[in-house]
Amino acid sequence: MEVGATELVNVLNKVVTQNLDLKTDGFGFDTCHSMGAVMDSDMTGKLSFEEFKSLWNNIKKWQAIYKRFCVDGSGTIDSSEHPRAFEAAGFRVNEHLYDMIIRGYLDKREHRF
Repeated sequence: MEVGATELVNVLNKVVTQNLDLKTDGFGFDTCHSMGAVMDSDMTGKLSFEEFKSLWNNIKKWQAIYKRFCVDGSGTIDSSEHPRAFEAAGFRVNEHLYDMIIRGYLDKREHRF
C-alpha cells in the first residue's frame, strides 16, 4: 500500500478538517508533493506505509507544538510567539531567515500566521 501526492492531499485534508482547533486551509498538492519527496526514502515516488507513518508522526508533533503556542485558542499563532515555536519544533532559525518567513506568511491584517 503506497500513496502519492494526490492521495496524500485527500487523506491529510480529511483529517485536518476534523481538527476544529486549527485554523487552516488544509494541505495543497505542492505541499504534499514536497513532504512526500522528503519522506520518500526508497525514492519510489510514493510513500510506503512506514514512510507515511513517519510523516504522520511528524505532522502530529508539529500540530501539538502549534496548539501549545496558540495561547488564545484562535487557531493561529501570534508572530511574537513564532521564534519559540520554531525552537520547540527543533529548528534553529537566524533572525534574517525568520524575518523572511514572517514576510512571506504573515496575515498583514492580524499579524498572525
